[in-house]
Amino acid sequence: MPMMAENQSHTYTGYQILSQRSSPPDTAIMEVETDMASAPPKTDTLNFQRFGHDWRIVIDETTVRNELKR
Repeated sequence: MPMMAENQSHTYTGYQILSQRSSPPDTAIMEVETDMASAPPKTDTLNFQRFGHDWRIVIDETTVRNELKR
């Protein structure tokens, strides 16, 4: 949800995966740089977990609290 709101206010123009770690096999941590039309690039760490055949982003309480402080 925070990324959707940010996209509406700054308009994403692209992204780049800077790094990726996988341990254990059903999890992945990616460092992603997002380019925006009306703001400087932003780097975030995104946590993913596999549920069956699908990968989903994991949003924990700490992440939500940090986004609300911005």
